[in-house]
Amino acid sequence: MVSTFNLPGGPSLRCLYPTTPKSSREYTDQGLPAVGLLYQIAGSLMAAEALKIVLGIPSVLNGKVLRFNLDTLESKQEPVIRKEAHFTITGFHQGF
Repeated sequence: MVSTFNLPGGPSLRCLYPTTPKSSREYTDQGLPAVGLLYQIAGSLMAAEALKIVLGIPSVLNGKVLRFNLDTLESKQEPVIRKEAHFTITGFHQGF
């Protein structure tokens, strides 16, 4: 998954994940060398999003999340709905 958060008018990460995930075990990718490839692909896409923000390119994933499936090589964009309740406490978007 790749997206941008906390841009003016866009959602925050809490809009996508309202609560902190509970986990009874610590995640490790030891023994799964292909997972490193996933991190590299996601990192490249995140770097591209950061460059688009810096350069003022308007096609940023603001309010959208890009999900990709390496098994089928398919990707799709899904909306992330901005929930105003998440901004009243944190004060995001107050003069970005």
